Amino acid sequence: MTSVRATYRLQFRNGFTFRSAADVAPYLRRLGISHVYASPVFTAQSGSTHGYDVTDCNAFDPALGGEEGFRAMRAALEAEGLGLILDIVPNHMAASTQNGWWHDLLRHGEASPYARFFDIDWQRYDGRVLLPVLGDSYGTVLGQGGLSVVSEKGEPEIAYYDKRFPLSPETVGNLDVEATKTPEGMHRLLEAQHYRLAHWRMASDALNYRRFFDINDLVALRMEDPQVFEQAHRLVFDLVRAGAIDGLRLDHIDGLRDPTGYLKRLRQTVSNLRRDPFYIVVEKILEGNEKLRSDWPVEGTTGYEFGRRVTALQVHQDGYAALDKAYRAFTGDHRTYHGIAEQSKRFILGLSFATELNTLARRAYEIAQQDPVTRDVSEPALRRALAEVLVAFPQYRTYITEEGISPEDREVLRRVELAAEDEIGAESQEELRYVMQLLRGETADGFAFAMAFQQVSGPLTAKALEDTAFYRFVPLIALNEVGAEPAGPEVTPALFHEANQERAAHWPHCMLTTSSHDTKRGEDTRARIAVLAEIPDLFAEQASRWWALNAPFRRPLGSRLVPHPKEIWLYYQMLLGIWPLDREPDLASLRERMRGFMSKALREAKEYTRWTDPTKAHEDAMFAFIDATLDPERSGGFIAGISGLAQRIAAAGAVNGLSQLVLKLTAPGVPDTYQGTEWWDQSMVDPDNRRPVDFKARAEALEDLEGGAPSALPDWRSGRVKQAIMARLLAFRAEQADLFAKGNYMPLQVEGSHARHVIAYARVHGGQALVIAATRHPLSLASELNEPLIPAGLWDDTRIVLPGALAETQSWRDLLTGASVEPSAELPLRTLMNALPVAALASP
Repeated sequence: MTSVRATYRLQFRNGFTFRSAADVAPYLRRLGISHVYASPVFTAQSGSTHGYDVTDCNAFDPALGGEEGFRAMRAALEAEGLGLILDIVPNHMAASTQNGWWHDLLRHGEASPYARFFDIDWQRYDGRVLLPVLGDSYGTVLGQGGLSVVSEKGEPEIAYYDKRFPLSPETVGNLDVEATKTPEGMHRLLEAQHYRLAHWRMASDALNYRRFFDINDLVALRMEDPQVFEQAHRLVFDLVRAGAIDGLRLDHIDGLRDPTGYLKRLRQTVSNLRRDPFYIVVEKILEGNEKLRSDWPVEGTTGYEFGRRVTALQVHQDGYAALDKAYRAFTGDHRTYHGIAEQSKRFILGLSFATELNTLARRAYEIAQQDPVTRDVSEPALRRALAEVLVAFPQYRTYITEEGISPEDREVLRRVELAAEDEIGAESQEELRYVMQLLRGETADGFAFAMAFQQVSGPLTAKALEDTAFYRFVPLIALNEVGAEPAGPEVTPALFHEANQERAAHWPHCMLTTSSHDTKRGEDTRARIAVLAEIPDLFAEQASRWWALNAPFRRPLGSRLVPHPKEIWLYYQMLLGIWPLDREPDLASLRERMRGFMSKALREAKEYTRWTDPTKAHEDAMFAFIDATLDPERSGGFIAGISGLAQRIAAAGAVNGLSQLVLKLTAPGVPDTYQGTEWWDQSMVDPDNRRPVDFKARAEALEDLEGGAPSALPDWRSGRVKQAIMARLLAFRAEQADLFAKGNYMPLQVEGSHARHVIAYARVHGGQALVIAATRHPLSLASELNEPLIPAGLWDDTRIVLPGALAETQSWRDLLTGASVEPSAELPLRTLMNALPVAALASP
């Protein structure tokens, strides 16, 4: 296996196939990538745009080119010396009849060989699976003739619009199609099936299969069952055995019942199949100070925590405090983030996770009834206690197993109990103590209960925070990112260095991510929006001026005007973040993109509209507002105003973007590039961040660099400067692989007038050294930035102090400009960064 030194994420589907990946392989090799990191490629639901709704985990998706296409792609990658890492989904599949396992289960019920593959409470509906797929109540749909029997593929099935459901073998043999044309006859037929069709609203309260998060169309797998593990990984293991893949990215590892056990089984199986190294990373959100479990046999996480630290490092904390104050005055919303997060957890628990909460309460009650000492606890009180425990959880989950509880998890539960005690009523304190005993494994069946509980706390936290609170609390949306805390503590250079040193010591091959298919905003969108914390008063002043200009475009809806001020504060930030760098932006495209973003943002916030119950009038008012404000004939001075401020902060955003890039490419870990982000990534949340990438233009730009054409470094607006820096640093990574894979990380002291605007460190291994310097808070450093990004002579007396052997280095070469730098114990920034806001100096 080629050492994993730099990955490139490719999003398959939406027109991008195995053939497409083969075509871009030469470009990726020239860029300096070592491994393609592929989104899910196994067969998914027809029309899937992402591939996580898998219907067959043992076949390549025909829509991508099938097995033949995969083999051709793999050959093309190998010809360029590129490895392949697959993103797989071990925790769920599509709850669709296109899924052969699910189809068989619906047809045969508990007699199906796949009945135990999925987490189903078969006793709940007398051996039937509740399918909440109807757009109205069962009785209404039945009475209106919305259900029928069809035989499109030779086998009779139940049809509901474009959905199809199999009939049990027993009923097929005695089927009287004419009788089913009356409600009574159809009802008798459906009552004889191994499933029960129901209104979609029943899902949150009455579902009897465990879902992925709160998505009814995704059913959870029982991966803890050895048979399920073997069957679900059959193709994966064939690929490992054949040497066709070099690593795996595991989707949402916290969704598994026993992540530790799964990872150990996976690693052992892979090791038995091949002897060379195999790269495994997990999608795992590390909340606050949470650490990745040291006993997990993986290279690390997918790197969300790195991306959030870089963004937080670029946010000016005093400016953020002023911006937060202005936000509260503008919106009238004075709630703290933690208050909103708690409210969101309670809201989501009632809205989407009532089924899961009821199941836990019922199970806790059943366990309590087995012991005379605890039999008097009540199920409703247990439900209240469980709700408070879930709300109080400070991270996604614990990792308790039947083997016991770790000290780390015991401490988490201690903190949870204290928080829950403060909230719960006196009448439920006994039940709270009992729940905590269960979670600590101090009662019969306690550990089994804890393992089930852990599969609820994770998805609840994700839906309540990332998909709700992050859209309700929006003072500075650069901080509202996956794995981050919008009002979290400041990330100082010292804390950033500390995290890098820890990664170098314990997880040197962890993936480093700044953009992904899941990020709420592209890396350069965040980098530009972060600049607003450097000009909080100006932004607040402009927002108030624009608000006055835009007021006529608001619509009355009941007792309020739409949009709400908080929605407008969000809208202004996002517009600034994605405003094109060219002087005449495509306003029609901007309108459509902002319509898509605001629609999703409003529904995720769930304050005035939501996915499950859209308020069309509110959304239409928002769309009308967007259309009017981005219409040159109607917007007054708004377009000129927003364009002017966007141009004012764009260069500073580019400085942040280049600093972010250099930090990612040189810090301990394996840098990942999300497709297309080698140029500026001014994207928004999906599906905006999955738009087609112009690889041809990027390949031509790289050829210009290689062919000795004028340097792209000064041409920052085109984005080629980012690609040029990436190519040069990735080439150096390839030349000095051990420096990055094994090298020490050494924070460097910066002294002088502008020391607070620089972060610097060295990577050292053997006789090789690399010194890195990057700019932070650029607009506070130079109030007017444009061309060049950092004016010459700006750095005055600011310098990097080199310790020990580094100070004795005989010469330095600037990897980005090719210039030689005079050796010295102190490196003056006016020399290092007179052309770029970043520097990378390599020893000979």
